[in-house]
Amino acid sequence: MFSVWYLTRAAGLTAYVFLFFATATGLLVSLRLAPQRLRPVLDRIHQAVGTISIFIVGIHCVVLLLDTHVRFTLLDLFVPFFVADRPRELGAGILAFYTMIILIGTATLRARTGFRKLWRKIHRLAIPGFFLVIFHSVALGTDATEPGIRSLYIVTAAIITGLIVVKGIVYCRGEKTDTPSTREEL
Repeated sequence: MFSVWYLTRAAGLTAYVFLFFATATGLLVSLRLAPQRLRPVLDRIHQAVGTISIFIVGIHCVVLLLDTHVRFTLLDLFVPFFVADRPRELGAGILAFYTMIILIGTATLRARTGFRKLWRKIHRLAIPGFFLVIFHSVALGTDATEPGIRSLYIVTAAIITGLIVVKGIVYCRGEKTDTPSTREEL
């Protein structure tokens, strides 16, 4: 039996996993932790899963519009903090979605125009965007209390946090991460 509730949960969780992989592979490429020969592959994976995740979030939103139990409007789903019930939690998801669109859009511009410095500054929004998604998922996800899903959130957040700490250590040591020449090689 088809259930809008199951479909929106599946789309939300799938989008979360794709966003995790996009964020993790982006950090791995920028840290140059992977062998040189794997970096172009990781970068392509990073770009692909990031782009695919936008479409999955789109499915998540469309299915929410079809849900007759919750009854979201377009304004509820696309204007941050507009919804009356739990505006911070839903607003975090909306802001994360807009962050994803900005990241993908500027990455496309970078590839076409070479605006690397601007792209790099804007791309730093990926980390806060990922944590907005975690907040949204944990606060609104009906499965967030399930042990497997809770473990998914904890493990993925720990991995991203660990990669951020490594990036901070590398930066404090004065080592370069993600130099323009490195990105041009990709």
